[in-house]
Amino acid sequence: MSLKDTVRNLEKNIINPTNKLSIQIDNKAPVTYDRLNQESTLKEVREQLSNSEEQISIYEYMNFVGPYGIILRDEESNELLRENLHDGYVLKIERSIDPNINDTTHRCKLNYGIRMTEDGPKNVNELAFEFSQDITQSVKLRKFYAEYKYEGTCISKHENFLRKNLVAEGKISIAMPSHLSVGFTISHGSQTNDSNNREFSSKYNIRLFSRYEIEIDIKKVQPTEIFMQEVNSALQSNNPVNELKRVCEKFGECIASKVKIGGRIHKIEYYNMSSSSQQISTNTSASGNIGSTIVGSIGGNYSNVNGHNTSSSMSNNETCIRFYGGDENKFKEDNIALWQDSLDDYTTWQVIEYTEFIPIFDVLNSELRQQVLEAMGKKVLYSKIDSVDVVMSPSKFSYEHKLSMPSDLSYVDLKECQIFASVMNATNKNKNKNKKVFSTRIVLYTSNNSASVVLHRIHKRSKKSKKKKDKVFNLQIGWVIVGKPADFKYEDCNFRIINSKKESAPHNGHQINIYDQFQKNHSILVACAQQAPQQDIIHPTDSMLVTGVHFSCLNDSQLKACFFIYDLETETLHKKNLEGKLTDLFINCSIISITQDNYLKLNREKSFLNGFTNKSTVFYNAQTKPLWTCHEPTFVSLFHENCPDCSAGFANIAPDYLIFNSLGLGRVHECLQISYFSAPLSPS
Repeated sequence: MSLKDTVRNLEKNIINPTNKLSIQIDNKAPVTYDRLNQESTLKEVREQLSNSEEQISIYEYMNFVGPYGIILRDEESNELLRENLHDGYVLKIERSIDPNINDTTHRCKLNYGIRMTEDGPKNVNELAFEFSQDITQSVKLRKFYAEYKYEGTCISKHENFLRKNLVAEGKISIAMPSHLSVGFTISHGSQTNDSNNREFSSKYNIRLFSRYEIEIDIKKVQPTEIFMQEVNSALQSNNPVNELKRVCEKFGECIASKVKIGGRIHKIEYYNMSSSSQQISTNTSASGNIGSTIVGSIGGNYSNVNGHNTSSSMSNNETCIRFYGGDENKFKEDNIALWQDSLDDYTTWQVIEYTEFIPIFDVLNSELRQQVLEAMGKKVLYSKIDSVDVVMSPSKFSYEHKLSMPSDLSYVDLKECQIFASVMNATNKNKNKNKKVFSTRIVLYTSNNSASVVLHRIHKRSKKSKKKKDKVFNLQIGWVIVGKPADFKYEDCNFRIINSKKESAPHNGHQINIYDQFQKNHSILVACAQQAPQQDIIHPTDSMLVTGVHFSCLNDSQLKACFFIYDLETETLHKKNLEGKLTDLFINCSIISITQDNYLKLNREKSFLNGFTNKSTVFYNAQTKPLWTCHEPTFVSLFHENCPDCSAGFANIAPDYLIFNSLGLGRVHECLQISYFSAPLSPS
């Protein structure tokens, strides 16, 4: 060692020994700190305090403050610590007032689309949109310092999926259509009894340390040229839906338009998971997965939305602890204080909660957006159950129930839609005494764009009807509207409509070709509908003619609808339109592909009376769960192997049984099959 170095060390360690200094960050109380040497440069002090083992840490966004103000970063190597101490040997450090909006947006990858998957949210690597040159015009950054704690139990895969994807409170306002989704198909577990979708329970404990909220004005971002080109190519292809799915795979399914950033700790404990629902991935680090390791990954060109697993087990009861944001080297499950302090560095913040999503196609211009909606086809726009007390005298057979349309569907032209209705009983009471069955027919009034459901009571006329009292029937009318959505903000489920059509009722025959590629996992919505220019043109409740449809499937794929009319006055069944006595009559059909078992498992009631004409046949539920739980509109369709060897009639459903009223002669055919479909209720 040279004499000069020896003298310098002597000066630093003996003449000017290390003094107990205090460090003050912003306006916080000074903290005594005795590990700094006053002869060190500020650059050396920064390097020392950047060590994660130090009691006090300095981060990139922090600056030293000398007697004359903030010291620039490139001047730190020329400034000594002792020359920049304040009264009382205090070293002052200040943080930047606000995080940089460009840096934060880029670091959180908010300029990329997102896929929600079973493993959590994933960012794609292709830009679908770009911000304006002045990013402050399209992105707003606001302070949102708060701490939240959520605890509870998930009883469905749907809710668990949303929580793993950091969706606020486990709820989401939009979902990409299942046939375009390349991630997890959002489904309500309670709607299916498939072994691959068994229910499981999980407890969650979530702590959010929110620091800022970011909001993107979607109207002020522009789609990239390559995104528009790929969408156009998909629309012009032979299979637009498949190609649009690839577009989603490449550019993401949605945009996070509103998020919270900061830190998050997410603990999930899974219980009683069946092997069919555990798709365990043992190579999560290689595939770039995030979130719980008990679910498998889906390959693709994705980058990780930062998050860290700390522990998980692979037994039947599994626990996953995951944290987002902060310094990963300081996270300890039993003591999060140091990790929580590291959130003072805004460069460690990550997305901790998605508050609002926007579908990726919403960044397109209106013309291209409309073409995408057209390619995706029709959807269930609205579904509802109306509880109705139907009062009928013995001589009255019909009742008109006017449908109340939601205000957000005021844009819908009902002539371009299909409305379907079903009659249900909320309880199992009086099933042996009161076996009344009701038919439904939709009446559309085009003058004011309104609609009604007309009910007809199907039973024999009584010769002593004048002496009997009025009867009250407590019914539930479930109904749905199927049509083209005006935007992408609709709830998706575990089904999709693959074909929807409106056919005029035949005048001379009774069969209509409906669909040539029918499969066993397809269900049907069907309704007879009558169209009238105005309400005083027809009086549907005066008519004694009721209409119905059942189906036959030839060659296992060719679906035919069998139309019939029943005259309540003469108690006569007609398999044609009685020379057009019912004008403007249509048959609406929607073919639905579903993931659940769609055929009812029923046991026929054993009674010798079932063989007589016009006797209702009761079918009891052969499944452990109810047929209908009063929460969803449920529709049934009747299938026969062939026509005319069929049993025309109507069916109404209750939680534990189904009543079928046959209109023909003889016993109900043994080959009768009953398919059903349940539509989730629209938000009220």
